[in-house]
Amino acid sequence: MIKKGSQIQVEIERVAYKGKGVCRVDGMVLFVPGTLPGDNVEVRIIKKKKNYAEGIVVQRIKNSNQRTTPLCQHAGFCGGCTWQHATLDAQRSFKTEQVRDVMVHTAGLNPSVVRDIIACDKALGYRNKMEYSFGPRKWLTPDEIHSGVEFPKDGFYAGLHAPGRFDKIMDLQECHLQDSHSYSILATVRSWMTKRGITAYDPVTHQGFLRHLVIRNSPKTNQWMVNLITNGENDEIFYELTEHLVGQFPIITTLLYTVNDTRSPVSYGKREIITHGNGKILEQLGQYKYWIRPQTFFQTNTLQAEKLFNTAREFLLLTHHENNNQSARLLDLYCGVGSITLTMHDLFKECTGVELVEESVEYARENAQLNEIINCTFVAGDSSKILTEDFLLKHAFPGGIQPNDVLITDPPRAGMHPDVIQQLLGSGLHKILYISCDPVTLARDLGMLKERYDVQIIQPVDMFPQTYHIENVTLLSLKAT
Repeated sequence: MIKKGSQIQVEIERVAYKGKGVCRVDGMVLFVPGTLPGDNVEVRIIKKKKNYAEGIVVQRIKNSNQRTTPLCQHAGFCGGCTWQHATLDAQRSFKTEQVRDVMVHTAGLNPSVVRDIIACDKALGYRNKMEYSFGPRKWLTPDEIHSGVEFPKDGFYAGLHAPGRFDKIMDLQECHLQDSHSYSILATVRSWMTKRGITAYDPVTHQGFLRHLVIRNSPKTNQWMVNLITNGENDEIFYELTEHLVGQFPIITTLLYTVNDTRSPVSYGKREIITHGNGKILEQLGQYKYWIRPQTFFQTNTLQAEKLFNTAREFLLLTHHENNNQSARLLDLYCGVGSITLTMHDLFKECTGVELVEESVEYARENAQLNEIINCTFVAGDSSKILTEDFLLKHAFPGGIQPNDVLITDPPRAGMHPDVIQQLLGSGLHKILYISCDPVTLARDLGMLKERYDVQIIQPVDMFPQTYHIENVTLLSLKAT
């Protein structure tokens, strides 16, 4: 019988969604983070519930043949890379099988509709955005706890929030998810601030100056943006640090400070002070260019996003007849700054993008002008409210929906609102392309959409190696009546 605090030896059988190893003990499911199928480990039980338990590894007895040595010293602790200890082949296999499992058990689909995952060419250094945090309290690793070293409780620590802790920072010395310039800039900011006695923001007391550091870059244009989020304004610090950073890192295209003096732990605020450059960088996906500003939502892996969009385009072309672009219309829900709409525009006569955030709609229009695209219209609105029969027939598909008209939806992690799904079920649209960043909410939505639509293909795309996150492109077609 499993009891909290007890230690048992187990062999891990499989990996669950979100990366935890799984096995069964006395008929109960046991989750063990940081383990892989084939690992034989001694585990201490830290949580016991009615139907499952959780444990942590006390000792490794035998390693899985799918295990590898992580490059980063922080792997296994910081939460940024959940699977650096797994080979890339193993990671891809886990992800494909997890998509198939959730489609079977949640959506009731045949697993054969799920293709093998599309691999990412870069296993590390692929992110175009990293958001670091600062704080006065350091999260300690087990080795640091047992070292006997005293760490200041009012220090200046820079890195990522420790998993599950809003008040403690894992003080990063390296991070390999973005280009190495990223953590070098982080280290320089930390050193500069520490030498001058400038404080890190404390979310408990709402005191301290520096809150976050957001670094964005484009691998295509090699432009870099540095955005420091502060709890207040200080022109002297702003301009002195700007001079120091730009001198140390000539790659920095633009640098700014965002003032957030509220308690909200976000990286945007009431004022932006640009101290170098024009406050934006130019990104490129395929042949199209996009302006990226501090708060612009954009695909985080530029090179893999091209594979994602190419996959979506291939799916559209499966039933896209010659000269369709002379009559077909596209409706793109949750369109953001228009990246999908603009990428697909040449396949359609007219395209309409819908986005909740008005600022993103303005940027989408700007990006259309930047690329000299004239057949795209962008509308600000909540998809759950704007997607009415009147909108579909008067704005998106004037004159009525035709067989070659298409809807693309790329919702946030929570998936589509139930009202959107109900509207789609009654719309009569012949083809839907669903791009999702969460297999669980995708499966939930497909389980409802399959009432009127056949799920033809689901293509997983490995956008984020070393993590459990999975992107999927799904093609749906209206069932014959």
